[in-house]
Amino acid sequence: MSEFIGGEVTKTMLDAYTADSKETHRFPFELAPAFIAATTDRSILSVVATPVGCKVVAGQDVLMLELAKIGDEKSRLCRQERDLRALIHRMTD
Repeated sequence: MSEFIGGEVTKTMLDAYTADSKETHRFPFELAPAFIAATTDRSILSVVATPVGCKVVAGQDVLMLELAKIGDEKSRLCRQERDLRALIHRMTD
């Protein structure tokens, strides 16, 4: 984490952030990217996302969502094309 933020994050600091006995010590969320880089655990993002009705998506899931959006757009454009062709056909009859 220290390398990631360019400053010192010690084991003592991390222990203080997580110790039940240190109620006034809280993990500074600006360290979240360094924590994720060090642990590869993205679940900390849910602490912020879930209460506001969001989900954290990463990796292949992001690509799958993009494909779904493309599929929806293709369907919408096909319906629009069909409707326009039907309108043109009615206008020429």
